[in-house]
Amino acid sequence: QSSEKEELQSELQQIRAAGRPVVGVVGQINKSYDWDLLEAAAANPRMQLVFIGNLFEEGETTQRIRVFFQRANVHWLGPKPHHELKGYMDSCDILLNPLALNPQNDRRDTLRLYDYLSTNATVVSTAIDGVRRHGDLVRVTPSRSELISFLGHCSGAVSGEEIVRRRSYLTANTWACRGRQLGEALFPKTS
Repeated sequence: QSSEKEELQSELQQIRAAGRPVVGVVGQINKSYDWDLLEAAAANPRMQLVFIGNLFEEGETTQRIRVFFQRANVHWLGPKPHHELKGYMDSCDILLNPLALNPQNDRRDTLRLYDYLSTNATVVSTAIDGVRRHGDLVRVTPSRSELISFLGHCSGAVSGEEIVRRRSYLTANTWACRGRQLGEALFPKTS
């Protein structure tokens, strides 16, 4: 496990050594992402984009992604064991949920946002429906241009007050709490 940690530190040190803000994306890499948005974001040489996850083979989309990953300020680190993800996410200034705006993505429960909110990084997302439940803990941008502008100007700093609110929110949204809420909804107590 020590060599895994050293490898993680080495990868992160090399990326952070450039001294530019790091925008992280964690999850399955496929056609569900807004690749036009990501290409526009990567056009800003002052930021670095880091992707962690499996790349699914989906024909032309995969070819586009492979070309995108060849940019100097884009880093695909591949899939990582779940126990290492927190270390990678903690190294990012901003964590991005770049899902394309479409009916399929609107029906998703973006579980990655709970992981993102466990860090001290700014969390930003496209305006898919499932993100709204997180309230102001996730910065939702209504358009590509606003998201790109936000990424270009965000320092990534999160206030101590927001960190406290995030921790409280996550505590109320554990699987155990959700199970209890479901049980209470299905089997209400009678007086």
